[in-house]
Amino acid sequence: MDKDRNREAGSVPKPAEGGQERGQEYQFLSQIIRKKPADRRTLALRVMSVVFGAALFGIVAALFFIMSMRIAGGASAFGGDNPKISLAADEESAKSSEMTAPGEPPSAPAAEEAEETPPTAELPVLMEFQETPDSQAGDLQGSAAGGLLPDSFSDTTEPETALTLQTYRTLIRNMMGAADEPERSIVSVTGIRSEMDFFNRNYENASRLSGLAVAENDKYLFVLTEYRVVKNVERILLTFYDGTMADADFQKQDPGTGLAILKVPLDSIREETRKNLQTAPLGNSEAVSRGEPILVLGSPMGYADSVASGVITSVSNVVSGVDAQHLLLTTDVEGSQNGSGVLVNLDGQVIGIVAQRYNAGDNHTITALAISQLKPLIEKLSNNETLPWIGVTGQTVTQELSEQTGIPAGMLVTGVEQDSPAMLAGIKEYDVITGVGSHPVSDADDYQDIVSRLAPEEKVEITAMRKGAEGYSEISFSAECGGR
Repeated sequence: MDKDRNREAGSVPKPAEGGQERGQEYQFLSQIIRKKPADRRTLALRVMSVVFGAALFGIVAALFFIMSMRIAGGASAFGGDNPKISLAADEESAKSSEMTAPGEPPSAPAAEEAEETPPTAELPVLMEFQETPDSQAGDLQGSAAGGLLPDSFSDTTEPETALTLQTYRTLIRNMMGAADEPERSIVSVTGIRSEMDFFNRNYENASRLSGLAVAENDKYLFVLTEYRVVKNVERILLTFYDGTMADADFQKQDPGTGLAILKVPLDSIREETRKNLQTAPLGNSEAVSRGEPILVLGSPMGYADSVASGVITSVSNVVSGVDAQHLLLTTDVEGSQNGSGVLVNLDGQVIGIVAQRYNAGDNHTITALAISQLKPLIEKLSNNETLPWIGVTGQTVTQELSEQTGIPAGMLVTGVEQDSPAMLAGIKEYDVITGVGSHPVSDADDYQDIVSRLAPEEKVEITAMRKGAEGYSEISFSAECGGR
């Protein structure tokens, strides 16, 4: 009985006194634990939990990515730090489409536009004339001779309404009204540098020029100005149209034109200023003609917040630069040799950037670079892109000039920059460039257009004509485009 109880309790029986008997067996309880087989419902729940967890993780990761990109300043996932700046292209000039032969009526759209567009200012009618039938003309003349006509029909008739000072004042105000919108794009750029006086005392030296807000993205406002005002300065301070200020950083300059782009964080500009601040409306300078009324905004006389008026006197002057040729707009507006600012047409569009460095001789009238040719340059400077560089200055040799002088048509090289790709390739002064790569060069504009599309370190073949003992002969150069 006791043995059976011990066996049921699972305990080990004690050996008998006097030692353990040989051959005696001990038995233990044994169990086999088996997992309960999973049913389909449990398996489906596990799969769904895994899928839901993965989806939740993906959503959280995507939200974190979007928020981090917004914090980083609106950067695109694969497009760099900031959205690329792009300026609107010029609209085609309406001059050619509106020209009609003498005696022909204007086209219907032009006539409708003329009827719908009110004049800027209404001039007073000085005299009104009515057509008189030929049969009455003689009677009127006879009556006048006999003193029968009243004094109002005599040759000494006074105009019914004279051009008064009030009318003139209204015309001027209407003209100055074209400056209201672009004036909010004008900023004053101050470059500050620390210098030492004769007594070794530090003082701040500041220079000031006008700038123009030309573009913005989600993070920065970009301002065009002249490099000379920010060269070797320790601080750049911008003053906006309402007198508020913000610090700016230098981004990039073009040595050829002397223009530079500054950038200022949008969050450093006062909210009210940002609300009314506008980037400049850039017009089409190719549609400008002589005699067109213009305004000069900025600092034409050397001091800020100035407006002057005048007319365009020339649109045909050209200045040659390194790998470029620039059209100049000259005016009859008096200005300082250190003046700066912009030219604005009566539609309120900027058509030129004042550049007194190109002013000829002792002439103190305002001269500007045409805006249409500067738009690609402004885009590259705003996007901080490397500017292609060959290092050649030249001028156009037309076919007519070629027949007169014997110089081949193309672009005559008038200068080669020191240590430039052109100099290393062997190009010399007085060579005539006739092709770059597979593109022919018939003038300086062709050369500028081709070079502007080259990429730094891109190798290109340049074809030119060089004068020798037996006349001009073709020669080729292999150049590697540089950057600056």
